[in-house]
Amino acid sequence: SFQSSTPPPGPAHKLTGTFGVVAGSALLIAAVPVVEAYRSQPVLAMLALDMSDSSFADSQAIEAICREQTESLKPKDQLLDLVFADTTEPTANQTVTSPTRSFRRCQDYAAASSRPSSVGQGWGTSPSVLFDRAITQVQLQHQPGQPRPVALTVWLDAAEPGPDLPPLDFEVLGEQMQQLQELQTQVAIIGPTGPLREGLERLSLAHPNLRICGSNEATSCIQATFATARHR
Repeated sequence: SFQSSTPPPGPAHKLTGTFGVVAGSALLIAAVPVVEAYRSQPVLAMLALDMSDSSFADSQAIEAICREQTESLKPKDQLLDLVFADTTEPTANQTVTSPTRSFRRCQDYAAASSRPSSVGQGWGTSPSVLFDRAITQVQLQHQPGQPRPVALTVWLDAAEPGPDLPPLDFEVLGEQMQQLQELQTQVAIIGPTGPLREGLERLSLAHPNLRICGSNEATSCIQATFATARHR
């Protein structure tokens, strides 16, 4: 009888199929960092530090919050620092090239001598004055048509009324949080206690871009703020 001379499929066919699966898997694995890098976009990383006289009673906390925020920085982020009390002043504005270099400024902030002369001349600490300035800075940093997501970390020891400062008004703060939300800004306020924290926590219920955290929660609070901002 007639028999076909065509040999049956052998190991070579199996090898080709196996190679295709391996090569495909390798491409998927290689693509993961690329996709993650695309999703994890650079942010405007803002740090606002309460430099009132009362805040310097715990200067180690100022340095610690700065260091925790610096841990979340990545190359190509834009770093912008503010210090505040009765008024608010920018103290740094630079593109991050090596996050480890940004740790140096944290020890300086813990020294009262680093406070700008315009800050702390009057008495009191005003969160609303801070957030007004923060909103302006975000608007200045945004490029037309290409708004950059923002992670704003705030160390707030207390909101002390002052003779020339606006009173603490949670309705005004709510309006400011809404403006910041529209500007793609995630906000972490760390350090408040008592009635101030209670009022801010009530505010956060209506503004999902706002987190209120104690000093012992700083690490997770800042990490979550940056993660949300980067993956918007």
